Amino acid sequence: MAPSSWSPCWWFPTASTAVSAACSAWRARAGVGQRAITRGWSIGTIPRGADEAPTPPFAEGEGRARELIKREDSLNRQINSTKSAISRIAVGCAVAVLVAACGESTSQTNTASAPGISTSEIKIGSTQPLTGPAAPGYSEIAPAANAYFQYVNAHGGVFGRKITYDYQDDGYNPTNTSSVTRKLVLEDKVFAVFNALGTPTHLAVVDYLNTEKVPDLFVASGCNCWNDTSAHPYTFGWQTDYTIEGKILGQYINQSLSGKKVGYFYQNDEFGLDGVKGLDQQISSVASKQTYVPTNTNLTSQISALQGSGAQVVASFSIPAFTALALLK
Repeated sequence: MAPSSWSPCWWFPTASTAVSAACSAWRARAGVGQRAITRGWSIGTIPRGADEAPTPPFAEGEGRARELIKREDSLNRQINSTKSAISRIAVGCAVAVLVAACGESTSQTNTASAPGISTSEIKIGSTQPLTGPAAPGYSEIAPAANAYFQYVNAHGGVFGRKITYDYQDDGYNPTNTSSVTRKLVLEDKVFAVFNALGTPTHLAVVDYLNTEKVPDLFVASGCNCWNDTSAHPYTFGWQTDYTIEGKILGQYINQSLSGKKVGYFYQNDEFGLDGVKGLDQQISSVASKQTYVPTNTNLTSQISALQGSGAQVVASFSIPAFTALALLK
C-alpha cells in the first residue's frame, strides 16, 4: 500500500542541501537507512518455488485452506509491486526534482522560476526508442510511466503540481538523440530528463546535459559510464550495471553448464563491452566472441562463426530484436 503522502526521499545522492535535509528528517521519522525508499514500496521477493500454484489440501481443514489463500494474496501483492516498480521510481523522481527546484533560493536551478517548474507544473522529458531496432521490448516503457504520471495528476499531483512528461522518439539513433535532447532542453524547457533509454544513445548527450546542469535522472541503461560523479554530477543511473549482470551470468554458466564450450554474442558498444567484462571474470575460456551493431541486421557471419567454433552455450548482451534475429539463424 502506498504511503499517505508522497516522499521526496528516494535515493538522490547529489541532491541539493534542501533535499538532503528533508530526506534526513523523513528517514528519522520512518526509521529507514540511506538507500531505503518509502516503507512498503520496495520490490517483494517471491519465495523459491512460488511460481507453482499449490493444490489446496482441503482435507486438512478450513484453516489450512485459509492459510493458502493468504499466501496466494501475498504473492499477488508482491508480483504487482514488482510490475509497478518503474512507475514508483517515476513518482519518486518527480518529488525529488520538485524539492530540489523549489527548496533553495540561492541557485538558479533551485528556484521556482527554474525551467520546467511553475506553481502548477513539473515538466520533464525523455528520449525513447518508440521506433527502430530497440522498439521491440522497450517502446512501451515511457507510455507506461506516463500512465502512472496521469494517475498521480488525477489525484492531486505532487505538492499541487501536475507532471507533464514529454517523451520523444529517437529511434535508438545517437544522432537523433542529440537533436531531440537539445529540443527538450532549449525549446520545450524541461526541468529534467527522466529515464532516457539506451547506452549508445544517452552517451551522445550525457556531457551536454551536465554542461547545461539539467538533472539527468534514472538513465534506463546499466552502463558503468553513469557512475562518474566528478564528470557527470547531474546524471544518475538506477539499474544493476551490466558488468555485475555479466558476472552473475558467468557464474550460472560455470555452476550449471560446466564443461560446455561458451561463445559470446554482444552489442559492440559500452552495453555489450561492460557485460563482457563481467563474463570474463567468471569464464576462463571462450570459443568465439561475436559482435553486432544495431544498424546492421545481417548476422550471418557472426552466427556461422559461433556454430563453427563448436560453442554449446552462447552468452548474449543484445537488445531483444537482435536476440530474436540470432535465434532465427
